[in-house]
Amino acid sequence: FKKGIIIKPRYGSNSRNIINIRKLESKIITKYLNNKLELETNDLSIVSSLRSLLKYLIEIGYQERNFLIMPYINSLQEISDPDVNVVLRIVTQLNFKTKDISIYAKWLEINFLKNKLFFLDFHRNVIPKMKFTDKEEMILSRINKFISNDYGELFNETINLAIKMHQKIGNIDNVAWDFIPSEDGPKLLEGNSDFNIFLPQLFHYLSNKKINIMRKPSLLNI
Repeated sequence: FKKGIIIKPRYGSNSRNIINIRKLESKIITKYLNNKLELETNDLSIVSSLRSLLKYLIEIGYQERNFLIMPYINSLQEISDPDVNVVLRIVTQLNFKTKDISIYAKWLEINFLKNKLFFLDFHRNVIPKMKFTDKEEMILSRINKFISNDYGELFNETINLAIKMHQKIGNIDNVAWDFIPSEDGPKLLEGNSDFNIFLPQLFHYLSNKKINIMRKPSLLNI
């Protein structure tokens, strides 16, 4: 429990109802990832057992009934910030004829605590286009710099892991894998076979055409 735990809904999106519970000195801090709601309590028994933890979730009005409990994983220092969560999503695709597995699309999901979720691919495309605060611009600039400097080693390792995982699960055509880029390398959060296909198709198209929509006034112009 050194770094805390994550409570994550079994079904959901945009980091809704994901909470981090951690111990800070003599307090237990409960923080929702997609907003600034934070709860404090001196009752350390909350984390003494699974039963106590479930009772606490009911007491604070946690709405999810199907959820996962997992250890909290710190992102790389270069892209880590208290106000942002970063997940690397890789979509793998199985060719049923050749049994080859390839990368269909990949991007970063970046979620600021003010319920501002956007997606960044490796051509610097930001979806959807939006206005950022000065601090958010600074964080985005740092992430872009990290992509430029360290793209090869970390992301190639993550891509290889995604392909190996897909090889282990058999005949599923497409899987979206979520990884945390951590100090100890990529850490797998989950794999999804039931996911929205719009973003993978969009990023697949932009990557193949090497299009940077940030230089265009509208997606309609591509």
